[in-house]
Amino acid sequence: MKLGRITLDKLANVTLIAAALTFIFLSFKGYYRWGGPGQEPVPAVTPEPPEAVEGLTLTDLDGVATASSGTPKVALVEFSDFQCPFCSRHARNILPQIRRDFVDTGKVQYAFVNLPLQDLHPLAYRASEAVECARRQGRFWAMHDRLFQDPPALAEPDLLEDARALGLDSEEFRACLGGEARTALEAQAALAQRAGVASTPSFLIGRIEPPGSLRVLYRLRGTRPYPMLEDVLEHVLASD
Repeated sequence: MKLGRITLDKLANVTLIAAALTFIFLSFKGYYRWGGPGQEPVPAVTPEPPEAVEGLTLTDLDGVATASSGTPKVALVEFSDFQCPFCSRHARNILPQIRRDFVDTGKVQYAFVNLPLQDLHPLAYRASEAVECARRQGRFWAMHDRLFQDPPALAEPDLLEDARALGLDSEEFRACLGGEARTALEAQAALAQRAGVASTPSFLIGRIEPPGSLRVLYRLRGTRPYPMLEDVLEHVLASD
């Protein structure tokens, strides 16, 4: 059957191509969103301004990896997935600048929360287990940086080679990969849910309050350029 000069088959092809282009366009906006149990992960558009947050205080950040110098009063919390290309982009291009200007200078504490989107990234959960196992041996950030290399190498043999290259105890690392890190990952998934975070990368920025809780002031979803993160951090630091 024909519809004008275009057959229905050709029209279907055009529709599929348009859908594919839309997926690619939205993907390049900066992050993936998990739709919930039984649903497919879908690309989501990054909102332009940071989202102001009221009434959210996190009290359970002791269970996540942090980097800091001195006694910072502001924290930036990243929710991330080791197989997420936008998370990798942040880790390789943006995080070094944040470390240099805010973490190493004692202004900001940086926290990392594992949020592997398993249906979209089948190797991400195992990578999260690996980084938590490296954390047990005091090598979290070294493993973090290796796992976010480009291109990623996250298969089981790669993770074991990473542990060897970092000088980890191989037997202890293998034993940990047998399931010892799962409780920590479950706790981090619960933290993400309480924080209203379901996408990677996502960021929370707030003030550290005694006795170690975080009063969240801003939420940002998706990869952000360094100047935007810098502006938000400087604003929170100045509001003391």
